[in-house]
Amino acid sequence: MLWFKRIIPLVSSISTVVLISFFWDKITLPYENTTEIVGEYSKNNHHQFNDTLRFICFLFFPLLVFSATYILTNQNKIKSFNNIFYENELPAFINQKNYEKKLYFLFFCIILFVNFLSLNLPDHKLDIFHEGQLLSGALNYNLKDKLWTGSYINTGLFYDILNTKFSWVFFGKESIGAYRLFSFTFNYIYLFFVIILIYQISKIFNFSKKKESLFFILLGIFCFYFYNIKSYNFPNYRDLFTIFFLICLSNALILNKLKNLNYFLIGSFSITSLLWSLDRGVFLNAAIIMLVVILLFKKQFSSIFVICLSVFLFWILFIFVVGIEEFNSFVFNSINILKYNEMWNGIIHPQPFSDDKNSTRASKALILFVINGIFIFKYLIKKNNKLNLNTILFLGLFFIIGIFYYKVGISRSDGGHIVIGSSINYILFVILMIYEVLNFNYSKFKVKLNFNINFLIPIFLTFLTLISFNQKNKHSFENFISFNKRIKDFVSKDNNFFLQKDYLNFINQLRALTKNDNCIQNFNYDPTMYYLLGKKSCTQYYLTFNLATKNDQEKFIIQIKDINYLVVDNHKHADKFSAYSRFPLVKNHLEKYFKVLTTINKYDILIKRN
Repeated sequence: MLWFKRIIPLVSSISTVVLISFFWDKITLPYENTTEIVGEYSKNNHHQFNDTLRFICFLFFPLLVFSATYILTNQNKIKSFNNIFYENELPAFINQKNYEKKLYFLFFCIILFVNFLSLNLPDHKLDIFHEGQLLSGALNYNLKDKLWTGSYINTGLFYDILNTKFSWVFFGKESIGAYRLFSFTFNYIYLFFVIILIYQISKIFNFSKKKESLFFILLGIFCFYFYNIKSYNFPNYRDLFTIFFLICLSNALILNKLKNLNYFLIGSFSITSLLWSLDRGVFLNAAIIMLVVILLFKKQFSSIFVICLSVFLFWILFIFVVGIEEFNSFVFNSINILKYNEMWNGIIHPQPFSDDKNSTRASKALILFVINGIFIFKYLIKKNNKLNLNTILFLGLFFIIGIFYYKVGISRSDGGHIVIGSSINYILFVILMIYEVLNFNYSKFKVKLNFNINFLIPIFLTFLTLISFNQKNKHSFENFISFNKRIKDFVSKDNNFFLQKDYLNFINQLRALTKNDNCIQNFNYDPTMYYLLGKKSCTQYYLTFNLATKNDQEKFIIQIKDINYLVVDNHKHADKFSAYSRFPLVKNHLEKYFKVLTTINKYDILIKRN
């Protein structure tokens, strides 16, 4: 009978998962499209919050069922509600000097450094959509000396404009190579801070020194695999402020190191994270609000004051630096992107355990959310738990950030975005599994685990070295010793090296045609041409992909009234979501007031009718 009571919560939650998966497509909201935005959702009459609601149901109901059944079947093992937040927080964190782990940390850093120096530099052909967004954003700023008033920013001020601008200043050359090298380096800087974070996390479980070191190595190996192999070609550095937040949170909440300073830094992330990457900033601001709520429960009012003071000061500083006009444009631009981005850019999330494209990847991510939630719930309410309350709260906030992050995978549910959106959740799952393995009481099953950690650690470090220099990325000793020369050559490479021949031919002909114009404008999804021609966009919309609402289209039409030329795709309806298909107001305006002057490759050059 005892074993039956133990499996009831698990069986109940699994049954709920199956039930939600079966009714996934039936969980819908009434569709309406008053903004007339065209995209995957509008073509399928799919409400923009359908997938968000489905995700909430998939996570909430299995956890609710597990919690209810667990409490009912284990009443003698759980804490009272009053004791959850107000109990004595023993066992307290023990800050022990672990010099051996510091050596392993140094080893990780050396591996990362050598990996960086020995890797082939990213000399592939230019992605004219994604990379053009960043190159032309920086050029627009150079020529217009404006931020949001000059460019309609899609991802974030730093990501779209300033990072590329800084790369050009740092290397002294406005080249594709300089931008690429800077982004390439930022991914390694990001991984360095991930190593610092897992170094901090390894302290919070009060392990013995040997187990603490083993925890750090195992988690480090996973992070190297995840970021260096599984998602090595993604701009992982967009998540940098999330890592900063978790480092500061572990210092303040658990390790009690420079508590006020760390909370002050957390408050500063409210605006800086939004400028770094808009969606990540929104997730982080939601996490900061959750942190304040937790501190309110714990009656730590001084810490709340420090966070709120920092938030206020840095927002005021931001307004003072950019000015009221730019601030108003930032607010309008950001709200517009957050409100409508999913409607024109969304891809419907696959049904779990189905034959939908990317369903397997999405199903794994969703199941891990439920598993992580179950573990953290048990840590929070179970009596005689070995974890410090603040450690549990840290893991809970980690879990909540992971939930917010999956909005990336929900909003645009292709394989890459599902991986990016579930990254925090994957890392948390590995943290919990390593903790459970190292903390498990094997003697209950009359199993003696007399493994020698001193023997295991060199094996794992060897494995780390092998995966760090994997076959997907080309490493060589020659690369290592010639790194300085390679950097100079790469930064100085002619931009033509990164372009396809047909596209280069198009740019050269367009350059001759527009040599007397100080700006150009396109009406397609090619933002690179501005950068290559060295000309600013005639409108805010250098990335016309971001046009969405009727209001955006009307603004675009007003801003092109004085232009001479407009570049469009020759096959205007080749893609079902081409600019001509998505933006009917602009399409009708161009057909009425413009005509084709010439055709270059797959592009038409339009000129105004007499």
